[in-house]
Amino acid sequence: MRIPFFNISAALVENNKPLVSAIYSPITEELFYAERNEGAFLNGKRIKVNDIEKLERSRLFYCVNRKYLDEFLHVFVKLRKKVLSLDRLRSAEIETAMVACGRVEAFFYIGAKIWDVVSGALIVKEARGKVTDFEGKEWNTTSKDFLASNGKIHKEIIEVVNQ
Repeated sequence: MRIPFFNISAALVENNKPLVSAIYSPITEELFYAERNEGAFLNGKRIKVNDIEKLERSRLFYCVNRKYLDEFLHVFVKLRKKVLSLDRLRSAEIETAMVACGRVEAFFYIGAKIWDVVSGALIVKEARGKVTDFEGKEWNTTSKDFLASNGKIHKEIIEVVNQ
């Protein structure tokens, strides 16, 4: 199977937090980028997360590290019952960027690899979204889990996952 989603990403990190980041999708020719406290952009235009406030109207993307498959299945079943859709593109950075520009409401990754989410983390935050782990603690490069959302459904996702 040929999946046409891949990206090039880079981030400058200081004290386990990204300062500057970029994600480029060659297939769609989209360049997402952000600098701490300067906003998030897509091809030169400022972006922000969307305003959907209800989990049942939300579209989520996900990714999982195979090492955490049992934990993922537990989370997947809980969330699938509550959301409009739960899908996967197979490119964590692009999925995170989709949150930042308002195309989906959230993205989560259980057992996240830093290189898969660090660039997107800053872009979502600078697009007025929220990025934490599943305990609600601010995400940093040492966090195991990654949850990026529009901020409006963030607390509810964490509550559902931790029931």
